[in-house]
Amino acid sequence: MIYFVSYSVRDLIHAQALGFTKNFYGYVWATNEELAKQEAAKYIKKAMPTNELLNASVTVAQQQDPMRYAFPENIKGLPASVLANAERRWSSLRSR
Repeated sequence: MIYFVSYSVRDLIHAQALGFTKNFYGYVWATNEELAKQEAAKYIKKAMPTNELLNASVTVAQQQDPMRYAFPENIKGLPASVLANAERRWSSLRSR
């Protein structure tokens, strides 16, 4: 299941289209809300080791088909097989 995540971190970051902020957004793949929060925390720890996650609010994303996302590779925790399938479907559409 794909979840929409609203992140809040301690220190300012630069997020594309948002500028400098402590709040930004993304998507994670998980089987339930608690695992989605864990995946979000894991992402922050890896991507921003000197920053601290203050809060990660998660809600079920309205769109559950990874193929419908412009950049499915940015869905944190998305299984490689699901991503590969979405990319195959995208490339078949682009070649038409």
